[in-house]
Amino acid sequence: MKSGNLWLLLPKRQHLFQRSILLLLTLMAVLRFGNLLADPPVEFIKTINFIYTDEGWWSRNAVAIVREGHWYIDDGFNPIFALPVVPLLQALCFKIFGVSLSAARGFTATCTLILAGLVYLLVRRFLPSNFAFLAPLTIVCHFAIFIYSRLALLEFPTLVFVLISILLIFDRKPVSNFRVVLATLFLPLAILAKTTAIFAIPLIASLIWLQKQPTTNKIRHTLIFLTVFLLVAIAGSSILLVNSSVSLETLVNKDILSKFHYGIGSLFISPLGVAYRAWQVFPILFPLSVLSIFVFNKAPKYRFNPLIFVTGSWFATAFLMLSSSHYSPQRYMMVFSVPIAIAVPLIVDFIINYSQGKVLRTVLGCALLLCLSVNVLRIGNYLVSYERSFAFMANDVGSYVRQQPDRSQVIMGHFADTVSLINGVKSINDNKGDKSLDYRIQQFDPGYYISLGEITPGISNTLNKYYKTKLLQTYDVYGNLHHQKPVPVFFYQLAPR
Repeated sequence: MKSGNLWLLLPKRQHLFQRSILLLLTLMAVLRFGNLLADPPVEFIKTINFIYTDEGWWSRNAVAIVREGHWYIDDGFNPIFALPVVPLLQALCFKIFGVSLSAARGFTATCTLILAGLVYLLVRRFLPSNFAFLAPLTIVCHFAIFIYSRLALLEFPTLVFVLISILLIFDRKPVSNFRVVLATLFLPLAILAKTTAIFAIPLIASLIWLQKQPTTNKIRHTLIFLTVFLLVAIAGSSILLVNSSVSLETLVNKDILSKFHYGIGSLFISPLGVAYRAWQVFPILFPLSVLSIFVFNKAPKYRFNPLIFVTGSWFATAFLMLSSSHYSPQRYMMVFSVPIAIAVPLIVDFIINYSQGKVLRTVLGCALLLCLSVNVLRIGNYLVSYERSFAFMANDVGSYVRQQPDRSQVIMGHFADTVSLINGVKSINDNKGDKSLDYRIQQFDPGYYISLGEITPGISNTLNKYYKTKLLQTYDVYGNLHHQKPVPVFFYQLAPR
């Protein structure tokens, strides 16, 4: 008797397995919202500027909508121009829960759980077994995904829209023209949440042709998909051009187009870098998931499963997209969390039901069990040994500013927007955007300046034309992590000359 059949004859074990998975899923989902203000594990994150700046940068227009009643900030830095979806969703979140770093991170964590649910629906559609629960479990229990689900504001909302589009357009039964139109409309939302979602265009187009339906339907759905997408792209571009400013040009050219390769040599090196960073983030699951695509070819039951095509195509298109850019930090690797989560239940189902290759099954099973155990332990250890150095610094800065009502209560700095999320003090960026520093100083008259380390010479020279700077305090934040040597956060007072 096959081991898979033996397992099926043990309903009590199945119920115990299901309940254990559901309990672990619930526990890890709840823990995702615990200690939201905790510092990220900097030895894991490594990208210094990102952990200081990005949360504030991408939230700044949403904050302005709630606090000031309008989205435009006249310091020349408005990310909402280029990528409006996440700031608008965050504005809704802030209106409900108030502006705070906890609300910003809670929004991202919620998107992660929605993503886990959508992955489960997709896997369940094509793998009608109890192991479909392992897909969302992989997402909620992986340490890297857990950490970035609090920090990567754009990645997870983007993946949610991509997966909704796939679920609408890809089913066991032929889909209607309306569902194709609806699926196509979600794809521009994903791209306007994060540009890297472009990888999903060939993925979704190929899924149309994978469905079991007449060729005429496939051609019609492909034409609908391309036409609707093109019309939305033209309409969106027209709206942006009519309402654009130099900010849009600056954001697109500097923050998007400048990150693509323009040399042949780098095209050969970049894929190695992407593979290395993906391995760093998913040291067991990334190579195991990619390898499984080839292993499944030994069993016809898995070889023709549509999920194998989705997993392989997602890996391929996302990998090519990331390889086209010279900028692909570790958080960008979150795009691989979906195909990995799809592959895991397939691997387990293969282990249980595939009668041959005992050694192979044992190795795969031990690798998955080890990965799950280590990641859960790392999450638990992080939650009980956390620090809040950034939150402490931001609250202390806010308390000092509010105690000086006779001075301008505006704080300037490269990561002042993130500080503002915690302490509520109005913030102005010192160099991002198209406005000069002189213009920003004259327009907003900041009373304080915050920086990682001492003020850089270029900014210091401009500030000295208008203010006398006084160092008020230094803070040990994120262990003073820096590329070269330990650097604390410096907090200055700006007194008009």
